[in-house]
Amino acid sequence: DLSCSDLCVNAGPGQAAKILQRAVSAKADGAIGPKTVAAVYDFDPVDVLHKYYDGREAFYRKLKDYKIYGKGWSRRNTETLENYIQTSTQKRSALLLAVERRCASLDRLVRLAPKTLRTAQRHR
Repeated sequence: DLSCSDLCVNAGPGQAAKILQRAVSAKADGAIGPKTVAAVYDFDPVDVLHKYYDGREAFYRKLKDYKIYGKGWSRRNTETLENYIQTSTQKRSALLLAVERRCASLDRLVRLAPKTLRTAQRHR
């Protein structure tokens, strides 16, 4: 995800992994393996992102340079979360539209099936 990748650049992959692991209640050892991945799948993605946001913000606020760079770090953290949510919402909307279209096609097929079946039976 973009948030984790972004924090890898700022704080290193180990710290980014630990924040993710804490967000999903996994052992925070800084190495993402099968147990961390499984834990991520046990949570709602948006919930994970919000928890990750909170963990990232807490990490920044503990840094001694927060007074100097904190406003920018926090802005970046917020923008990353908002970007994910916006993109996620757009993807969900597109997926729902595709499902609705598919359902409409299936509905037409179901409505036409008896007529098509009767026609086929007449032509036997």
